[in-house]
Amino acid sequence: MTPSHPISVNYAWASGGSSILSEFGTLHLEFVYLSDISGDPVFREKVNRIRDVIRKAERPDGLYPNYMNPVTGKWGQHHTSIGALGDSFYEYLIKSYIQSGGKDEVARDMYLDAISTITNKLVMKSVSGLTYLAESKDNRLEHKMDHLACFSGGMYALGAKKLKSNITGNHMDIAEGIAHTCHESYARTPTGLGPERFLFTEGNEALGLKSSGNYYILRPEAIESWFYMWRFTKDQKYRDWAWDAVLALEKHCRAEAGYSGVQNVYMETPQKDDVQQSFILAETFKYLYLIFSDDSLLSLDEWVFNTEAHPLPVYGTNAFYRKPQDKEDLFSLSTGTVAPPAGTHVVGEVAYQQFKARLDDDQQQTLKMTFTNLSVKHMSKNSQDIVLTGDCKLFTHMMLVGERRIVNMKNVLAYPPPQAYCYGHLQIVMENKQGSPCQRTREECFRCRRYATTPSASIIDGMDLIQKLIGSNKTFGHVAELAFINILHEGEQNKRIYIVFDVYLSTSIKQVE
Repeated sequence: MTPSHPISVNYAWASGGSSILSEFGTLHLEFVYLSDISGDPVFREKVNRIRDVIRKAERPDGLYPNYMNPVTGKWGQHHTSIGALGDSFYEYLIKSYIQSGGKDEVARDMYLDAISTITNKLVMKSVSGLTYLAESKDNRLEHKMDHLACFSGGMYALGAKKLKSNITGNHMDIAEGIAHTCHESYARTPTGLGPERFLFTEGNEALGLKSSGNYYILRPEAIESWFYMWRFTKDQKYRDWAWDAVLALEKHCRAEAGYSGVQNVYMETPQKDDVQQSFILAETFKYLYLIFSDDSLLSLDEWVFNTEAHPLPVYGTNAFYRKPQDKEDLFSLSTGTVAPPAGTHVVGEVAYQQFKARLDDDQQQTLKMTFTNLSVKHMSKNSQDIVLTGDCKLFTHMMLVGERRIVNMKNVLAYPPPQAYCYGHLQIVMENKQGSPCQRTREECFRCRRYATTPSASIIDGMDLIQKLIGSNKTFGHVAELAFINILHEGEQNKRIYIVFDVYLSTSIKQVE
């Protein structure tokens, strides 16, 4: 999906100051994410203002036109397209809702309202039963479809799977129909490549629009929809269609130093246009690769793709989406998600048992010995300096989480507002300091005990160290053993250790659970 398209000379007035919907309406994912990770609200505020203007503007026939006057906030020509000039605006509505972890209800409502109108007024069936998206110009339908509009199969599928609404009840069927139609536009050419736009008239279905629409410039939108349909349905035909596209690209678009578009997909041996568009790398090849990859690679539960197929993390299910204010949140080790304190299930023994069940007998025995040794060796006369057996179990589970690249753990045992807590993130350079790193860092931590009434344990999270140990191809038991030696027994293997402290109230794990 490409938000910027060359403006046709047929719309000369548009270059005189009007803005294009697919441009000013395709900023939300990036700007909101930038505000969230930087802590600067200005980026979110800007796109929210744009959204408010769009939402409040009266829509002719319930549709969003492709042009708006940026000064007056009034719509321009009454031309609505899900292809060029409009496409990614609709895409970003559903994806903003997904990116927010289901919290952006404004985006949800705008999407449902828009997609309902589009479905009722623009989704058509050809004489032979092909599903396509017409365009509306001054309340008149044009029965043609841009290749760009082929993305909408994936959009309909996302909405059907991610939204619980009566409106989306038949949207998987529509998604399947659009994906099939776009495949037909490929299959009905000698090259196996789809035209830039295609007609739906009597006796002329899914075929190119005169000579001006017969070219192929390496576009990804049909393949993009096949990717989503494969992920959601596991119907082999979508992989088959994708492989047909690979073969056609290799045969007709491969050039000495890259890939080129072709000028006419209806010629047996088309002439190349000698241009490699950037989106073949960002989108076309990426979606092809993902179709033939496991679902865990950029899972749709954890990632959302922007209009150029760059993955952005989903808040609440992807640990890479970290807001600065999340230091006030709880991190659930059992689910790997961030949740506000009020709605968080505290984990400890349960998480450990779930983890232990994954280990074989030898690994479980190593684990048991490690815990036994730690609980004996690191008991202290000072009750505030005791390393609880349960905490060691939780720490070991954290190493498993570390293997999944989830490296943050914050106050997982207890969060009892309005009582404050102590949280520290310290860096120790072992060769430059004297004494016991563990003892010293514990002392640093417990200087904060005025903020937590009765701290009774600390967990040391050496994720950076653990990642290095994992990279040495040792078994989990060895990793656990070496990690504990390095962190708790002050081993000298690593010169720099990153350590996270959590101070908890003097409550057992069982009581907390």
